[in-house]
Amino acid sequence: NDVSADGLRPRAEFELAKTLVQMRLLQGAMLFFDEIIAVGSPHPFFEASAPWVLSIARELPGDIEMLRRVAAFRDVFPDRIEPKYRDEFAFMLGQHFYNVGELDDALRYLSFVSDVSDYYPRALFLGGITHVRRYEAQPAVDRFIELLLLIEESRSTEELEALRQLTELSMARTFYSTGEYDKAIRYYSGIRQRSPYWLDALFESSWGYFQTDQYNRALGNLHSLNSPFFDDEYYPEAPILQAVILFYNCRFDEL
Repeated sequence: NDVSADGLRPRAEFELAKTLVQMRLLQGAMLFFDEIIAVGSPHPFFEASAPWVLSIARELPGDIEMLRRVAAFRDVFPDRIEPKYRDEFAFMLGQHFYNVGELDDALRYLSFVSDVSDYYPRALFLGGITHVRRYEAQPAVDRFIELLLLIEESRSTEELEALRQLTELSMARTFYSTGEYDKAIRYYSGIRQRSPYWLDALFESSWGYFQTDQYNRALGNLHSLNSPFFDDEYYPEAPILQAVILFYNCRFDEL
């Protein structure tokens, strides 16, 4: 309670928080950074805390609370954020505003991610699904196509391959939502059996086949989903779609 120490308190908070990060005691560090964030820009070490909070968020990718903390520094972005952190900062701000449903802000911050950044592919994907949430099919497709071309031209990595599969699935869903069923089926067909999204694609493409009167192909997909090999998977709408197809084709005995 020594009043003479009050002037040293802000620096002590900041230095202790940094030290805890370097010791990888991240939760302890956030206790002190939260104090700094609570004070905001009047705190003499508020801006200096931004890259340190970012470094903790990097260790906890997608954590909603960490993204909220990163977003506390949005007023100092981009001018007062070091250039080497701007792409990462912009991507995390985009994630935060996507999570809270402020989609205009999400797209605005994602637009700051440069096309040479390692975060650019993920920014393109997040931008695409943000447009999907805004019911803007064409801008979503534009971003997905740009991402697929970028992945095709890049050195293959596990992360990019996973992103490619998610993008193809998102493209298929977008085309299905706009009634372009043939295009949707084509993208669903591009998802191979080794993909973790293959069963989703198999089920969802069944609806595409149903919409284009390709009932046998739809039933073939549903038959695969109902095989004992996939007993651990759960697609509750599959029997409904199967029943609808049988009803449409007057195969009442099989209902």
